[in-house]
Amino acid sequence: MTDRLTPDQTLAAGSELASPNGQHRAVMQGDGNFVVYRADGTPKWATGTDGRAIGGIILQGDGNLVMYDPSGAVWASGTDGHPGAVLVMQDDGNLVIYDPNGVPLWATGTNITMMRVTGFLPSQNGFHFSNSFAHAPDIQISILGQNVAIGDAANGLCGGMAFAARDFFQAGQRPPARTDSPNSGVLFDFLVRRLFDSFEIPVGPARYAALMSPDLPDHETAFSEIGLAPHGRAWVTVVEEWPKIRAGIDGGMPMPMALILVKDRDVFQMGNNHQVLAYGYDLDGSDLSILVYDPNCPDDNSVRISLNIGNPRQTTRMTHSHVDTRGNRVEREVFAFFGQGYAFAMPPAIPDPDPAVAERSFTITNATPGDQVVRVYNPGDTVMLAPLPAGEFTLPPNQFGTWVFHQMLSQVRVTANDRFLGLANPGDRITITGDDTVEFRNTGPLALPVRVYKATDELMWATLPGGQFTVEAGRIFRYTIPADVTTIKAIINGQRFNAVRGQAVIF
Repeated sequence: MTDRLTPDQTLAAGSELASPNGQHRAVMQGDGNFVVYRADGTPKWATGTDGRAIGGIILQGDGNLVMYDPSGAVWASGTDGHPGAVLVMQDDGNLVIYDPNGVPLWATGTNITMMRVTGFLPSQNGFHFSNSFAHAPDIQISILGQNVAIGDAANGLCGGMAFAARDFFQAGQRPPARTDSPNSGVLFDFLVRRLFDSFEIPVGPARYAALMSPDLPDHETAFSEIGLAPHGRAWVTVVEEWPKIRAGIDGGMPMPMALILVKDRDVFQMGNNHQVLAYGYDLDGSDLSILVYDPNCPDDNSVRISLNIGNPRQTTRMTHSHVDTRGNRVEREVFAFFGQGYAFAMPPAIPDPDPAVAERSFTITNATPGDQVVRVYNPGDTVMLAPLPAGEFTLPPNQFGTWVFHQMLSQVRVTANDRFLGLANPGDRITITGDDTVEFRNTGPLALPVRVYKATDELMWATLPGGQFTVEAGRIFRYTIPADVTTIKAIINGQRFNAVRGQAVIF
C-alpha cells in the first residue's frame, strides 16, 4: 500500500492510497466513486461519480488527475500543464497534488489541524498517582451566602494536580516519580495549596454556580441573542472559552480547564465537577477533540474532550472520553467547560525518601535521557509475568524511586523497560543506564505505524534502515539506532517525536 500516485499511474477500482499514519484513506470504489475516508470510516470528500462504469483514476503525465468511463472523462482535477506532478494522501487528512517543486496545485481541503504542546505528555509530565487521597482537614468558605467545605483531600485534588503539573512543566521539571498518592508532606501541601488557587475565589465559584444552574439553557434564546439574558452553555463554551484555551495551547503551554459535569442549584454539588489540563487538540472541520491530562487517569495519553463547534447557538453535545480501571472506554457527558486563570508557582524541592524507610527498601535511579518503566518481581518468578504489589512505576530522567520490601521478602528481581537489571536486596542502590535502542510504547487503543528518520532530515524523504514499522496497541517495539546516528526523529499519528539512545517514546 502506498500514500501516492506518480505520473501515468492508475489507482484501480478496489484500491486505495493510505496516509503514512494509517488514519486517512483515498479509496477508488467499485461503484465509480473516489472517496477520502477517516480511520473511523467517516467519508470527508468524494468525486460524486458513483453509478458510473469507471475502472480507476489516473494521474496523467501532464499532471491532471482524471476519471474516465466508456464515454470519456467524467471528472478531472484541472491540473494539466504540470508534468511530473504527484498525488499524496497526507497524514493531516488532506489529499493534495504537488508539482515537481513541491507547490500544491489542488487539494480536497480535508486536512485536520493537529496541535500539541511540545514536550508535554501525561505519561511523562502528569503525576503517576491517581486523584485519590485520605481525608484531610477542610476549610469553610462562603459561596453565595452558604458555607461550603473545600480542601478535604478525600474529595479529590484534581485542580491542584492540574495546576501543579503545569507548574512542573513550566519550571522545566518532571513531577516526582512516586506512584502512590501522598497524604502528607511537601508535595501534598503543595497540591492542596494549588487546589485553593484553582478555585479562583471568589470569581471561580461564581462561574461554576452560573454554568451549573439548571435555569441556564444549553442553547441560545431570543433574549440571549439580543443581550437581555446570559448566553447558553454552548455559546459560553465554544465562543468565549475555547478560543482562550486554544490560544494558550498554540502558544506552547498546557491550559487548566474546569469541566461542568452536573446541573444543580445546590452549591454543595460544586465538588462533583472536575478539573483537567489541556495540552493539545485535533480540529477536523468543526469536530473538535481536546487532549487532556486527567488526574483521575494517571499515565493515560488518550483522554479527550470531544464536541462539535459548528453551531454554538444550538445545544452542543460534549463528552469526556477515558479508560476506566478495568480497561473499558468510558464517555461521560460534559455540559460546559471554561479556562481557568493560572499564575505560575515554583514547585517545591521534594526531599529524599525517609532514611528509616530505606532500611527496608532499594533505591533505583534513572540515568538515561528517557522514561524508564520499573517493575519488581518475586525472586522465584523467573518468567517475570506479574509484578509485586506497588512494583510497577515510571521513572523520568534524573529521578529516583524506591520500593519497600514486603515483610517476607529479602530479595527481588528488577527490570527497567523490560530489560532485566538483576536482583536487589534491602539498602541496594541501582542505576539505570541506556543502550542503543529507542523504545516505542503504544498506550492507545489502535495499532499505529511509525516512521523513523535522522533528526537532521527535515524533508523526511527516506526512513532509516528498519525505521518503518507498526506498533500494536498496548505493545512495545524497540528500534536500534544505527551507529552513525545520534538523534532520531519519529512520525507517529502525525506527531513528531525526537529521541536518543536509551529513551522511551510513549504515545
